[in-house]
Amino acid sequence: MTRLLFDPATDYYRLLGVKPNATPQEIHAAYRRLARAYHPDIHPGSTGSRVRMARVNAAKSVLLDPNTRAAYDLSRTGAADPAAPAVQRRTATRKGGRRFDHATAVMLAVVAPLVVGLLLYVATGAQVAAHPGQFMAW
Repeated sequence: MTRLLFDPATDYYRLLGVKPNATPQEIHAAYRRLARAYHPDIHPGSTGSRVRMARVNAAKSVLLDPNTRAAYDLSRTGAADPAAPAVQRRTATRKGGRRFDHATAVMLAVVAPLVVGLLLYVATGAQVAAHPGQFMAW
């Protein structure tokens, strides 16, 4: 099993503050800007700055290596072709712009019949309570 050189769940472009089509010079400039702001030597004793700087270093190393960057871009889009547009999965848009995912749709498909059954049960119980003589076989 091959170990990935990056975390596909982390958005390295957003972490560095660059666009996905950024040049290596832009990536390096963003790295230097963030290194000046978060370097542990500037903030001695700060655990947060060490963690932030480690993430910035990882982003720079992934995005500046052409092979790793290509693999990272493929993992971000999930597409076989890097030029293909990103596909948004597990969401659907209804009128009004509200979004829901497949888990919500499945939950509605399961819960809706249960609610209808409960309403029928309550309605039948109300009929029995209103006319108990009709339903009792004495």
